[in-house]
Amino acid sequence: MKKRLIFLAGMLTCSLALSACSININDNNDNAEITDTIHESKNIELSGENTLTSDITMGVGRLNISSDTNKLFEGNFDYNIKRLKPEISYSSNVLKLSHNKMNKNISGNNYKCDWNLKFNPKVLMSMDINMGNGSGNLDFSKINLKSLSAKFGVGDYVIDLRGSYNQDVNVSIQGGVGKVKIILPKSTGVSVNCEKGVGSVRAANFIKENSSYKNEAYGKTKNSINVDVKAGVGDIELELK
Repeated sequence: MKKRLIFLAGMLTCSLALSACSININDNNDNAEITDTIHESKNIELSGENTLTSDITMGVGRLNISSDTNKLFEGNFDYNIKRLKPEISYSSNVLKLSHNKMNKNISGNNYKCDWNLKFNPKVLMSMDINMGNGSGNLDFSKINLKSLSAKFGVGDYVIDLRGSYNQDVNVSIQGGVGKVKIILPKSTGVSVNCEKGVGSVRAANFIKENSSYKNEAYGKTKNSINVDVKAGVGDIELELK
């Protein structure tokens, strides 16, 4: 009976999540009409910044993050619906990227919204990500990461945390409907605390202690990576490399 209730709760959560992210994009709103792909770019030159706080809110689309730039920030944006135009602001070491809050209601296979974001690998980074319906490849392996908070709605994501960080790194991840794969280093101490939802948690080669997963290096290195995961309806995979 308990398993049946958990399953039904999961199916209800999945249904609500999917319905919250789906309306017809071909409505009467001119801003929802499909157009030719629009490309925009935004560069912020490095001018002595040692730290950066990034706040990324993306209702729909694909998010790619990497570190291949000498600038503070380099962003390339491609979209084919006018209201997917990115809103970008930077002031006092705080970078904010977003688009219309209602964009999480766009669904279907015709829309395009790709954000390719590059960050300077030497600047100490704190990042907050809120995703609706989408996917992403988030490569922090060469970013000087201090903290990461990520909330995912519907979609699949890969998060690479194999960096040689000079400080402890605190990560909070909230999964939704889909799969989240987290790649972690063997050589740096790693502790992952998982609050399991309806989905599964796969953690090969980790040492399991109740709801925590640790690698063999945990407690033996100067710095550590501490991850809190709240699994939703989807699956969480932890991989050591």
